[in-house]
Amino acid sequence: MIQTTPPLMTFEEFLNWYPGDGRRYELISGEVVGVRPRDDYEGVTSQIVRVVDREIERLALDWFIPKTCCVKPAGNLDGYVPDVIVLDRARLGAEPLWKTASTITQGRSACLVVEVVSRIGMMTMPES
Repeated sequence: MIQTTPPLMTFEEFLNWYPGDGRRYELISGEVVGVRPRDDYEGVTSQIVRVVDREIERLALDWFIPKTCCVKPAGNLDGYVPDVIVLDRARLGAEPLWKTASTITQGRSACLVVEVVSRIGMMTMPES
């Protein structure tokens, strides 16, 4: 039996392919991976957004927290959708993919990037 592996997807192909089905996908080493939050992900993410947004407003910064934003690191086989990202509006003009694909390619545009991880398997200390 001969098995063939599907060809790796480039970042540009990933952007063109990305469906509007409301789900989250990431491109990892050229392969599309569906991202499904687990545990208390939504509550933690929401709390982070609330606290950071209040600080942005309090400090009167020209920053914002987009609902969806793709981050393209160096290379052409990866693309990530962070759980929370804070962007500097003044720096988005230098982002070639922002207006067409809500994607940043330059780290200078991001003021903060947060990835929420599960607490499953983490050790907790007993209370004294």
